[in-house]
Amino acid sequence: MKKFITLFVVVAMFAFAACGEKVKEMKDAADNLQKIAEAGKNIGEKEKVAEAKLAERKKRGDTVAMPFKDLQKFLPTSIAGYTAQEPRGESVTMPEASISHSEIDFDNNGTNLKIELWDYNHAEQALNALTFWSAGISVENQDGFQRTMKTGMDNVFAYETFEKASKRASIFYAISYRFLLQVSAENQDNTEFVKKVANMINIKDLSNK
Repeated sequence: MKKFITLFVVVAMFAFAACGEKVKEMKDAADNLQKIAEAGKNIGEKEKVAEAKLAERKKRGDTVAMPFKDLQKFLPTSIAGYTAQEPRGESVTMPEASISHSEIDFDNNGTNLKIELWDYNHAEQALNALTFWSAGISVENQDGFQRTMKTGMDNVFAYETFEKASKRASIFYAISYRFLLQVSAENQDNTEFVKKVANMINIKDLSNK
């Protein structure tokens, strides 16, 4: 398949050789195909790491999501300028899956800030789909943007979004193929505040679970 794509691109380039702009367009298309192939390979490698991490947890008997009250211990209880609400959460255990969820809301004159943390231990397939964040995706237009971002931490991937009309900013962290962290805030001009709040959470500690 790869040889066929390469041959197709080469033939197409020669067909448009008389037009320099067309040649450039085809070269860009070829480069994009290569990037897609590399991203697919990268995602495949991440899935293998996820399987290995799950096997490690099973080996030491860590086969269910932690109780939601333990998850709450990772969430901040105070943020300057905001009033904290009562934290909430739940744990769900089934024969083939285990998930826990905790969240806390903060308010500032009607402006909401929400922090949510999920533990997908033994329900890893629900989280593994997010390994595409490692592919370096970025979309920006007149309505806002959504893009992956580097975290500088092994097995921790992040994705940020901003909606201009609603002024809603969010950041998501997929942590060690097990946890998902989401921080969302209203009335924002960018994602800097939600990033700052996310940094209040011990993501590195979670990544070692």
